[in-house]
Amino acid sequence: MKQPGLYTLRATFADGRQLTAYHVVTAFTAALRIQGDSLLGPGQTVELTATTTGATAYQWSTGATTPTLRVSQPGTYSVRVTYAGGCTQQGSRVITRAQGPPELPATGPPPGLPAGEPAELRIPNLITPNQDGRNERFVIPGLAQQACSLEVYTRWGQRVFQQAPYAHEWGAQAAAGVYYYVLRLTSTGTVYRGWLEVIR
Repeated sequence: MKQPGLYTLRATFADGRQLTAYHVVTAFTAALRIQGDSLLGPGQTVELTATTTGATAYQWSTGATTPTLRVSQPGTYSVRVTYAGGCTQQGSRVITRAQGPPELPATGPPPGLPAGEPAELRIPNLITPNQDGRNERFVIPGLAQQACSLEVYTRWGQRVFQQAPYAHEWGAQAAAGVYYYVLRLTSTGTVYRGWLEVIR
C-alpha cells in the first residue's frame, strides 16, 4: 500500500460464510525542521536542534543521538530521524563561517597615545551593555573623540552603524551577538579592522 485511505479485506469460506476487516492507512505528515543559526562567528559555536513530533530516535552525521547538536566548525550537518512505526526522515543544515567587511590593512601606530605607552591601539572586543554602568559602550582607550570614524557590520555584512567623527558611544542599544568594525584614524588614514562581541 502506497496511498493513504480505507482498505477492506473480505474473506469467503468454503461454507459460504464471509468475514470483512477494515484498515485505515494515514499519510505520514510529521514535519522535520533543523533550527539554529547558519553562521559561525569568531570563537563561537552554533546549536542545531531537530524539531519534529513523534520521533523515537535521532542520528546525526557526527554520531550524536540527541535532538540537539552543538558545532564549532563550518560544514554540512545532517540528521536522520526515526518515528514510531519505522518511518524515517532526513534533514541537513549548512554552517558557514561568518564574513565581515572587506579586508583592510592596518599600518602604523595611532597618534596621541600617552607618553610611555606602547605604540599600539588597544581596541576592546567585548562590551556588556547591561546598565550596570561599566563597559556599556564601544570605547577605544587612548583615542580621543573626533580622532576617528567608525563603521559597524553584522555577521552577514550589513552595516548597522556609521559615524564620523566617532563619539565612542555605540553599543548601548545593540543586540547581543558578534559584530565587525572598521575604524579609521582621521589624522593618518590608518585603518583597523576587527570583531566585537556584545553580551547582555
